Amino acid sequence: MLRQALASVLVLLLSASPGAFAQTASAHYFWQPVRPDGVVRPWAVLLPGSGGLAIFDDDEHYFRAALWLNGQGLDALVVDYHGAAPYVPAAREGAPGDRLAAIVADALQVQRAEGRIPPQCPGAVIGWSLGASGALTLAASDSRDAALKAVAVFYPAVVRARDYRNALPVLVLQGAADNLMPEDELRAFVAGRAGGAPIEIVALEGAAHGFDVPSLVPPRELRSPPLTGRPRTFAYNAEATLAARQALERFLKDQGIAGAACAGG
Repeated sequence: MLRQALASVLVLLLSASPGAFAQTASAHYFWQPVRPDGVVRPWAVLLPGSGGLAIFDDDEHYFRAALWLNGQGLDALVVDYHGAAPYVPAAREGAPGDRLAAIVADALQVQRAEGRIPPQCPGAVIGWSLGASGALTLAASDSRDAALKAVAVFYPAVVRARDYRNALPVLVLQGAADNLMPEDELRAFVAGRAGGAPIEIVALEGAAHGFDVPSLVPPRELRSPPLTGRPRTFAYNAEATLAARQALERFLKDQGIAGAACAGG
């Protein structure tokens, strides 16, 4: 199953030796503030999909998403977890979601050492595809950062074990025509969880995997195994992207993140 293959790829990448990457984890945390003025603001951490910062040959998608979040008044932090993992001890073993959650914790610690993302500023974690497993893990973690108030995910890979119970509200932006991370599997996961805070699913009609990536025109197909596997479609959908952004903007406002002030700020 392609979902399992993606998870296996992530495990291999997270297990890579430090010599294959840059010198420190912090080199893989990309800070993109609303303005470089030193003012503290609400924030969002972005966790890319299994391809890391690149979606096929597009290495700008997550930075475009960060710019959109800047427009909502949020400072943004794009996390390249593939590169950071060898330098975060807690990310060297365990389930993919747990590893990604450990990297987010390290990224927040690094930013705070630089005077960014203070604990009194509310924030969100936003994950795409396999990166969503880290966001979903954080939503259910007792040891999550106290400033983290909500989680949003695009076409998530649901790789977490059973008995899932999220303490934070979750928004899921899901393509109804996604044949890589299908809507029915997502709904089965949500229905089978052990309760918790609300999980809102926004199903976008006609949208495939990667519906918010403008470079996926024309659509791309991926087979796994390469010759015999079923084709999985990656395609941009402008209407679905607009609807997803509207839903995400509303969600971030409803959760007291977008448009909020930092306590004591």
